[in-house]
Amino acid sequence: MAPQELLSLNLAENYYQVPGDIAPDEDPTGSIDLTTIQTEAMTRSGSFRVGALQGAGFYQLLHALPIPAMLVDKSYSVIFANEACDKVNIDSNEISGGPFFSLFPHPRNALAVQAMMTKVFGERKRQVCEGLVQVRGKKIWGRIHFRSLRLDRERTILVLIEDLTLEKKQLFMTKKHGAMLQNARDKLERRVEDRTAELAATNWRLREEISERERAEEELQRAHDESEKRVDQRTAELLAANRQLQREVAERKRAEAALRESEEKYRTIVETIEEACYELDNDGNFTFLNDAACKLLGHEKGDLLGKNFRLHLHDQNLTEAFETFMNVRATGKPVNASHWKMVTTDGSERDVEVSVSLIKDSAGQPLGFRGIWRDVTGRRQAEEELFKVAKLESIGVLAGGIAHDFNNILTGIQGSVSLARLATRPGDKVFHLLANAEKASMRAKDLTQQLLTFSRGGEPVRRVSRIAGVVRDACEFTLRGSTVRCEFSIPENVWTVNVDEGQISQVISNLVINAQQAMPQGGVINMKVEGVAVSPEHGLPISPGEYVRISIEDHGSGIPDEHLSKIFDPYFTTKPKGSGLGLATSYSIIKKHEGLIAVSSTVGSGTTFEVYLPRSHDEIPESNGTKVKLLTGKAKILLMDDEQIIGDLAKEMLSMLGYDVDVANDGAEAVELYQSALKTATPYDLVVVDLTVPGGMGGKEVIDILHNSDPNIRAIVSSGYSNDPIMANYKKHGFMGVVAKPYTVHELSEAVRQALMYKTA
Repeated sequence: MAPQELLSLNLAENYYQVPGDIAPDEDPTGSIDLTTIQTEAMTRSGSFRVGALQGAGFYQLLHALPIPAMLVDKSYSVIFANEACDKVNIDSNEISGGPFFSLFPHPRNALAVQAMMTKVFGERKRQVCEGLVQVRGKKIWGRIHFRSLRLDRERTILVLIEDLTLEKKQLFMTKKHGAMLQNARDKLERRVEDRTAELAATNWRLREEISERERAEEELQRAHDESEKRVDQRTAELLAANRQLQREVAERKRAEAALRESEEKYRTIVETIEEACYELDNDGNFTFLNDAACKLLGHEKGDLLGKNFRLHLHDQNLTEAFETFMNVRATGKPVNASHWKMVTTDGSERDVEVSVSLIKDSAGQPLGFRGIWRDVTGRRQAEEELFKVAKLESIGVLAGGIAHDFNNILTGIQGSVSLARLATRPGDKVFHLLANAEKASMRAKDLTQQLLTFSRGGEPVRRVSRIAGVVRDACEFTLRGSTVRCEFSIPENVWTVNVDEGQISQVISNLVINAQQAMPQGGVINMKVEGVAVSPEHGLPISPGEYVRISIEDHGSGIPDEHLSKIFDPYFTTKPKGSGLGLATSYSIIKKHEGLIAVSSTVGSGTTFEVYLPRSHDEIPESNGTKVKLLTGKAKILLMDDEQIIGDLAKEMLSMLGYDVDVANDGAEAVELYQSALKTATPYDLVVVDLTVPGGMGGKEVIDILHNSDPNIRAIVSSGYSNDPIMANYKKHGFMGVVAKPYTVHELSEAVRQALMYKTA
């Protein structure tokens, strides 16, 4: 037997009690120092050899052991566990093939056991530890043996676990019974002493009673004397009780006064809160209303008390209200947040959240109903506004893609027409036909512009403007030659706004067209522009602040109620030749300007649209106009566009203007051509790139790469998304010019000339 080794191994972080209230003599802090570890060399080499028992025979032997046994290989994986493992809460089937350290949930225990097993593998000496062990939630007091074992030429560790819990428990119980016996002896001695003292006290009391009898006559006389004193004392107590009763009566009066004050305070709160409070009798007649309820209905309190609430309820909610009140009366349970429509004195409707509860008397019989009305008309309008925005955003993705592809097609059409017109004379019939075709393509361009306006790329290009001129020009242009005229009410000092004038002009034109179509026999449109301050009390779904309000009022047929909530939906129209995009586009434009467009209409009387635009405090900059000309030049240009027809057309345009042009079909080819040309004596003077290439490298990525090769590169960006943010702020993204699809030869020539003349910093 090898000499013992002293190890300190904490197999549990906290102090664990042995099952059955075993309390071993361990450190009171909860640490367990195992000092009973033993090592023993089994052979000269330190290895425990199985010998003739190999394979299945050895495993059968281990299965026959009455204590848990496991075999662990050098990877610390359990390769065998006998059936006795179940005694310590280890599933032999589950642990086989798994890591041995998974049996010790606490990391400190696992590390301690790992160190011990590493030592066994290295020195081939057995290790034994004894202590309180917790394995997968079960606590036992056990002795664990780790023994090196050679089995089938492989070195393993045989792990044996002896459960000493019962032995430890019996030892503890022996100590406990001894302590209990000693305690019983001590109690008995104390009881003897106490009994002795009680007997002595009894004896003393007997002697005292004899003495008391002797003093009885004397005490009787004294009692007579004291009785008279007690009568006097009782009389005084009755007088004191009378005074206390008087104080209690006064206190009750004060309590009643406080109760009346509390009721008055409650009534004051009910009368002054913003929510409308009401009470009804069993027939639905008003028995109480606070000021907020009277204000909501638009009546004086005297006109409402005794009247039935159904007179102020919208017809569509009568059945629901009846069922709600009957349900509350039948169940006694209150109902919260039912949504009804209430009709006010002037006939207007308010969306109201209603709560209903039952009023009972002292016997539990129903007396009526009470509750609160909360006006949520403004919130409902805001929710409807958000719903409209969501619908526009969902269709915007589709609209943007359609507009982009359509603009690519229009570029081929419009560019080819513009080139063909240059080859004809103004007096020729073909010239006029081509002019008509170009006008038609421009109308198609306007349609794609409307699609882009409420798509993701429809960002406004703003500048500070006095909106009066835009409003007048849009009205006069739209109504030119019609039987409808505009009457303007626009002050000279109207506030400025920061807007995209083209988009706002489009909004005014769309609204004026709707007003004109509502008055087929002619008439007057009242156009009013004014500055207003919007506060939360107005109930508008926009931020409070200063706005310029544009009012467009017609006197036509009006809009039916069933159509009023749909007029801003894309593609909704009641006109035979309408596209359904005018009002949807207008709505999207105003939203992107952080404004609001609202409508009110009365069938047979007319319709009023109101447009709110945030006020700007910036000054109006001076404008510089440029004239588009057909400009020629000499330069080497690289053109990149994934649409072959557009690439060929643009090359034809630029070649006609005198430029040397190469065409790339995608971004990767453009990068390769440009970088190759940089190594020659004739690099490119200008690059014209398409912004969006589906599934490939677009213009922005191309220019970012080429800037690293040539910091002085000159580039023009082109896109069918004419309102893309990069198109609006092209200089911030490394471009010197921009040309939106579809474009004509004049627009392309001007963009190329400006980029070639651009002065870099």
